[in-house]
Amino acid sequence: MNASTPPRVLPDDPSSAQAQARVNYWRQTRRLTLWLLALWFGVTWVVSWFARDLDIVLAGWPLSFWAAAEGALVVYVLIVAAYGWSMDRLDAACREASRCRSVEAGGGSSRSP
Repeated sequence: MNASTPPRVLPDDPSSAQAQARVNYWRQTRRLTLWLLALWFGVTWVVSWFARDLDIVLAGWPLSFWAAAEGALVVYVLIVAAYGWSMDRLDAACREASRCRSVEAGGGSSRSP
């Protein structure tokens, strides 16, 4: 190894910055997924379960029907949109962090295809 060649960091080395970035990325991905699954559970089971006890009638239909048929669908679409938006931001931050580390290490730009 001569003086002009930067030291090579193995990607499987747990102490490397890229390995730490991967660990953080997957930790944030799991956290986001668990929060959205908890929201899904709350909308699907908790709201529907307790809506049956409400004796409110809207447009001739019980409130539990509206909560299950209309409200839940809107929340499901919002969950999917929130996941897509959050993962786009997380992926962009991960790519940017990876690109910055690559340039700092002297490896040039690591552009994604």
